[in-house]
Amino acid sequence: MSTATQPVVIVYGHLYIARSTLTYFKQAENGLTTGSTMAVTPYAADRDKIDGKFHEGNSILLGELKAQIFASEKGSTAKNDENVQLRHDIEAIKKKLEAKDEEMKLVLSEHAASDIIKNQLTLLQDKLKEEEKGWMMALNHKVCSTRI
Repeated sequence: MSTATQPVVIVYGHLYIARSTLTYFKQAENGLTTGSTMAVTPYAADRDKIDGKFHEGNSILLGELKAQIFASEKGSTAKNDENVQLRHDIEAIKKKLEAKDEEMKLVLSEHAASDIIKNQLTLLQDKLKEEEKGWMMALNHKVCSTRI
């Protein structure tokens, strides 16, 4: 069993790894015993259990444990906060990019519509000029024919 994924419990200043659900502990004359028959082993110790008594062996003292837990929590909390902030920043950037993309699509469609309108206007102006030429020619012809 990996100690990284096991639950831990602090009993009388020492860290123990729980291998099953914890109920309660009591201090007996002959050492640490549990209030039930659950299995608890000392952390980093030889893990030998004799008649419900546990040998403290290499278990970590409470002061050392507090320092380790504090450093671990502080580091992991800072890292988690940093990761959460990075995720928020990435999401905000994605939203901004999506908004810019939509804005660019709108601008491009407006330019396309503007170009279409300009082309239609140019065609209408050309038609108007042609008709104007035709009317001018007809008017000149009429003026010329009435003088004669």
